[in-house]
Amino acid sequence: MRMSIGALLLAGCGEVLETPTDAPTDDAITDSSDGPTLPTAPPLTNGQAADLAIGAPDITTRTSGTTADTSRSAGGLCFAGEHMWISDFTNARVLQMNAPVLVFSAAADLAIGQTSLTTATTGPTNRLLTTPAQMFETIGDVACDGTSVVVSDTSSNRIVILNAIPAASGPTFNTVLGQTSLTGSAPATSSASLSAPRGVWTDGTRLVVADTGNHRVLIWSTFPTADAAPADVVLGQGNFNVADAPSPPTPSSMNQPLDVFFDGERLYVSDSQNNRVMGWNGMPTQNNQPADFFVGQAGGATGSPNAAAGSQTPNAIGFHLPGAITVAHGSLFVVDGVNFRVVVHTPRPTSSGTSAGAVLGKSDFADGAVAAEQGLTPRGVGVQGDKVWVSDSNLALGGSRVVRYQLTNLP
Repeated sequence: MRMSIGALLLAGCGEVLETPTDAPTDDAITDSSDGPTLPTAPPLTNGQAADLAIGAPDITTRTSGTTADTSRSAGGLCFAGEHMWISDFTNARVLQMNAPVLVFSAAADLAIGQTSLTTATTGPTNRLLTTPAQMFETIGDVACDGTSVVVSDTSSNRIVILNAIPAASGPTFNTVLGQTSLTGSAPATSSASLSAPRGVWTDGTRLVVADTGNHRVLIWSTFPTADAAPADVVLGQGNFNVADAPSPPTPSSMNQPLDVFFDGERLYVSDSQNNRVMGWNGMPTQNNQPADFFVGQAGGATGSPNAAAGSQTPNAIGFHLPGAITVAHGSLFVVDGVNFRVVVHTPRPTSSGTSAGAVLGKSDFADGAVAAEQGLTPRGVGVQGDKVWVSDSNLALGGSRVVRYQLTNLP
């Protein structure tokens, strides 16, 4: 069955990030015999401290607002060259920064989805995004390829595309997917429809979308340029007209997938309610193609939190509602929502049941406490050069920010 926006209760615990290219600009993600050696040491240490924050004057503070240097719900992240994008869903916008961030409380240069950096008007229109129908922090995502910018407008059940990096706030959207026009917002289940889409990935040639409410992932083999263009491949369902989420899961089924990422060799999908990250060798070309391996589970027929260790017992293998994912420098980074942490698998997994090598937000893998002093309620994760950024939104702790960590041991 299709899932409503209000049913996405914990979906905000993991947000999405995309990097701008088909094969990320790290030379160690290949594991072919002729390629560079895969890394063996994680690029971070357990509980590593952040060294910079966007949306905060220091590393221990969160803020909340609708200005150039604040946000209310930082989520999806994207990098292309010197540009950085941050989805700020409650403010119905995506913030764009045109230069690398080097100081606390850095100001954004413009807003996508708003006509200025101090407005939070809602859509859907040809220029505006929408806020959640219910306040469950269902934050959308942003993807980029260095030219186009793609935004998942979750509450309006659509994907909007900008053909060029904008130069000012309030750019007009060029293409909409999931709706027949830029004013439509109804959910549906077909090859040209969406229901509460979240994660997006593109290399400018292909587009992959986590169609969360329909429990599936859609793949456009050619980058869409027409409104309501139909997808070519569906994963998680037997055809484009069903939205099932069986329990227990199967090697091909999904239950509220939140993010997608293709690293040039493998497609990864965070299957949140099944507490796993599904992996395909290569970009899938067949409908309902089963995954080749499952990170967070021993195989494709189980979906228990924390790899059946008990929902309150975190460990190095399992997840509890995984969200944002990205691959960089030969490592897989996963936002582990209910465990309030980001886990890092080095090298990137190619088989089921692998153990992570490092964790952010916790002192070790067994730490289940929600530690305010460590201060992570992660929503999104992304890598820019030798830095990893994590969007961290928690109104109970003061608001929203994006924090930075230095990577080491890079190949």
